[in-house]
Amino acid sequence: MISVPSIICDAIRLAMRHSVLSSLLAALALFLMASNPVEVLWPTQAKPMLDEFYADTVVGVLTATYFYSTAAGAWLTPRIARWFNSSILHHCVEDGQRSTMLLLRSLVQQLGAALGLVMAGSIVGQSATATAWMVGALCLVLAAILISTSSVRLGQAGN
Repeated sequence: MISVPSIICDAIRLAMRHSVLSSLLAALALFLMASNPVEVLWPTQAKPMLDEFYADTVVGVLTATYFYSTAAGAWLTPRIARWFNSSILHHCVEDGQRSTMLLLRSLVQQLGAALGLVMAGSIVGQSATATAWMVGALCLVLAAILISTSSVRLGQAGN
């Protein structure tokens, strides 16, 4: 019988063997560290700037737009991935290991989101929301750097 901790350890070892894959997973964690806190913090910043009569409506419409955009992105993702033949996952991981990597990706997403929320809450409690957003922006810059360097390495490996 295979245990969940051993599956997770195997997935981590697999990701570490492929620098592109581990960089992309780190970028995913950084992206969620930045985006989830913004999702939670922006209404508290926007609402006081709006007229009290329609502030709740504006925040509700913007929140709904955000979630519908997320749903549209989730709907588009597999269609766009077909253009690239799911190339990164197929390039780095054998058929029998893909579900394990998807599990690890999910865990990395949840960990990044949780760390981001804890970090942002701590920063807001000690400093200001703007400082938390600046740290989030730094996480996005780091994620972009990881993605761009991974793209270059993947492109060089393909040539």
